[in-house]
Amino acid sequence: MPSVEGPPAAVEIRPRSISEGVLLRALEEEEEDIVALLRAAPEGGPSRGAAPGGYVRTTRRVRVGRAEFDAVTMPEAVERIAEMAALRDRPRHVCTGNLDHLAVLERDPRFAEAYGDADLVLADGMPVIWLSRMGTARPPASPTLSERVAGSDLFWELGRASAERGLRLFLLGGMPGAADRAAEALAARHPGVVVCGTYCPPHEEFATEEEQARIAGRVRAARPDVLLVGLGAPKQEKWILERKAALCVPVCIGVGGSFEMAAGMVRRAPLWMQRSGLEWSYRLVQDPARLWRRYLCRDLPVFVSLATKTALSRARRTDAPASAAVSAPTPPPSEPPGKGQQHQGASARITADGA
Repeated sequence: MPSVEGPPAAVEIRPRSISEGVLLRALEEEEEDIVALLRAAPEGGPSRGAAPGGYVRTTRRVRVGRAEFDAVTMPEAVERIAEMAALRDRPRHVCTGNLDHLAVLERDPRFAEAYGDADLVLADGMPVIWLSRMGTARPPASPTLSERVAGSDLFWELGRASAERGLRLFLLGGMPGAADRAAEALAARHPGVVVCGTYCPPHEEFATEEEQARIAGRVRAARPDVLLVGLGAPKQEKWILERKAALCVPVCIGVGGSFEMAAGMVRRAPLWMQRSGLEWSYRLVQDPARLWRRYLCRDLPVFVSLATKTALSRARRTDAPASAAVSAPTPPPSEPPGKGQQHQGASARITADGA
């Protein structure tokens, strides 16, 4: 960035009154402030992310269905979560959305409110990535979701960030024993990880005020930077939206069944199936009684509907410029120079006469 020099020497202007002198001095001071700001600006322009005045959310967002996803990579997501945790200015939360979430958003206003209030929305599922790319028309620089940021992968990456930066994690929910075993797995993979607490609320008493007070007390006493909530969607997102102010935690994240996967209680699909978008089929084979209706009767129709809508929308946007070019009016034939000059002269005379 070229250096910013001071303003060039100007001709001295003597004020004719006291008020004019005050005004001139104010303008000089404002000019000096602008020059100082330009000199202090980092090369390449202003940075994005956390700012002295608070967290600045990315402006690169991609709408898929009824949700708006942040176009970030896994390292960027971890960095943003760490930034939000360091601010400690107000309770924030993160959503990790997949195709099933898009289906539930169509019929659950409270779930939609949780997504709308989220400070970061991550694409947890290849169908979400595919839909974002289907809806992208020319030019190619239009924003898309570049990669999947799965909650089960985010769990391990936050463990790495905890070991490196001292980020305090609390694991809430999951099957009985899952959070404890997941914490042990984190410690084995990332020595130095700081898990400040785990708790599995009893299912029968979860909705009672006594149990909610017990959860809040345990979490507040542990003072985590990040609360990982494994209650399943949409329960965990709606619970976070309702309770995050009472928990006094900088960042809450719904992670679904990540504890069970980390603990080895539920097997995850092979890497090639994850990357090809077939992880849902692997889970369906493991638990068909619970998942067949969700995947085949609810999620699949929503995917087909959204894919059709985005494809039609893209076709309309692509055809619009061509239609505009065809319907553009034909310009009138140019007049001979002499005739045009005569008209211009006549117009000038009329204007002059009428003046």
